[in-house]
Amino acid sequence: MKKLILSLIVLAGLSGCTEVYFEQPQPVNVNPESSFPLALRGSYLDENKDTLWIGEKNWNLGDTATLLHFSGELSKNQLIKVQNDTYFMSHRSENLWNVVIAKLETKNRLVVNRINGDELKIIEHLKEITKVKEIKNDDGEIDHYIINPSDKELAEILRKGVFSKAAIFKRITN
Repeated sequence: MKKLILSLIVLAGLSGCTEVYFEQPQPVNVNPESSFPLALRGSYLDENKDTLWIGEKNWNLGDTATLLHFSGELSKNQLIKVQNDTYFMSHRSENLWNVVIAKLETKNRLVVNRINGDELKIIEHLKEITKVKEIKNDDGEIDHYIINPSDKELAEILRKGVFSKAAIFKRITN
């Protein structure tokens, strides 16, 4: 089963070859929610007319009649944490975490952001803030990056705009 985070990246058309993984779900010192916050629940539509539905513990993305349908539920491998009106969605991929953040810009506009590891400028910003491990493949090319920011470093990553827009969803029902 595909996970919400990967789904949002794929449907946004921004799935880069080089991912930035976290050693821990973010933010580290915030406990995960047991359910999706009420403010997030409902149905949304993106610019490609893909539907995102968020329920109490489950979500669906895409059209069930096509191959572009993904669903999942909160678990020990898929967490949501909330800090300062920012929703951190962390998905475990082996022993690392892929993290996207979402914000309700208005009651009816959900913006999802991710770190684009293919943009060298973004990686340079990360290196100025926190330690960045480069993991190379058998050909000696960078396969992915790993970071483990402190709370202060995460705040700086957010402040410097290292996360960039991956998708924008408009609420269609509560």
